[in-house]
Amino acid sequence: MGRGLSTEIEAGAASSLRSQSKKSQLQQLFAEPAHNDDAAIRDTYLEQGLDPSEVFLSLPGSSAEYWKQLDGWKHEESELSVQIRNSPTEEGHENPWLLEDQPRLSVYMDIVHQGQDVGDFGFHIMLKPDNKLSMQIGPAELRFSPRSRKRNSASTEKHMGSGFASALVKEIEKRAVPVGVVESNVHAVNIGGYAWATMGFEFDPRQYNYGDDSPHPLDAEQVVRAQSQQVASSMLYEMERLAEDRPDLLSQVSEFAAVAESGQLSLRELADWGRERSWMETTETGTRENWLGKQGLIRGDDWNGVKFLV
Repeated sequence: MGRGLSTEIEAGAASSLRSQSKKSQLQQLFAEPAHNDDAAIRDTYLEQGLDPSEVFLSLPGSSAEYWKQLDGWKHEESELSVQIRNSPTEEGHENPWLLEDQPRLSVYMDIVHQGQDVGDFGFHIMLKPDNKLSMQIGPAELRFSPRSRKRNSASTEKHMGSGFASALVKEIEKRAVPVGVVESNVHAVNIGGYAWATMGFEFDPRQYNYGDDSPHPLDAEQVVRAQSQQVASSMLYEMERLAEDRPDLLSQVSEFAAVAESGQLSLRELADWGRERSWMETTETGTRENWLGKQGLIRGDDWNGVKFLV
């Protein structure tokens, strides 16, 4: 057997093992309460005679001092940096560190460019039912839009697409793994739908709204297929609207419609749909590459995603 063919077989076997492992992880998640269902997670510990807050505080990822080390982190390419908030700075924000009534740690930060506050970001470290931790990105996604009139919204537009968001998430995830965080979760909305899909997130089988008359799915794969179908349907609607002014896109839209109902497309596949037939368009800040999958996810339904960190 030639070495080339042998290498292909080995690569195929490795890919199959990864796929089976991922299915196993998703099925295990399916059996858990949703990552943000605090009451259900607390009950799993109380039923064992454990105090969930004490369990949480015993884990290294619950340390506020550890996460304060992110203060001053800088993305060299965009010259954007983060500034950790030591106290609430917005009306409606809870204590930015440990919440007394929930076993979680909330970290908020400002995004700064040359001394100017141009955005904000937040994430939560949360307790899972198995003495491990998860990370929820939010409640608001990373955004470069004004929280107050003091911000210059025009100046923040140029930071979109700078690579800062992806770099920041990777930095946070890199720091999360050594302190026991095993998964990252996100609720993606609007423009964030495309960005998060390219960062390795998958549909979360714990997060899906079932209709009153809908049968409850039996396994994670059924949920993921339903989520893919739902998001693809909203993407198709947005693609059809776009094609009203771009009849040259009609054939691509038809191709997407033919496969969207299968529920077999992953988030990354949805995001990359039509990328090989992309086009350039002019914006206020220059030109950018666009394609149907990207535009569909930006304008389509929101979704809940999970990424396994270990």
